[in-house]
Amino acid sequence: MDIGKLVSWLIVGAIAYGGYNYLSTGDITITPPPQQTVLKLANEANRNLPKGSHLATGKSCIRTGGGKVKRGIYTCEIKVFTGLSSYEDAKNSYNILVTKRDGRWQLTR
Repeated sequence: MDIGKLVSWLIVGAIAYGGYNYLSTGDITITPPPQQTVLKLANEANRNLPKGSHLATGKSCIRTGGGKVKRGIYTCEIKVFTGLSSYEDAKNSYNILVTKRDGRWQLTR
């Protein structure tokens, strides 16, 4: 066997193994979190909303920090509405920070 071929296969194997280890945690954040996930996280954080109020997402989440491929931090807008309809003007609006850890989207502090 030619030494050059052996070395090239070892290099390919090392790159494949390194890529697998880097991406295998499931913390890949190339795309922002889905709106349903953002709403679920916001509802869990705001359990004492006034009766009749509900939350809705505002603009799309924007990457504001973290890594380019893994553990990116996204800023997501949450709007608080007093009625059952989201067509009215929002009573309040705030931003939350969301990142992916251990394969799940989580709020960051």
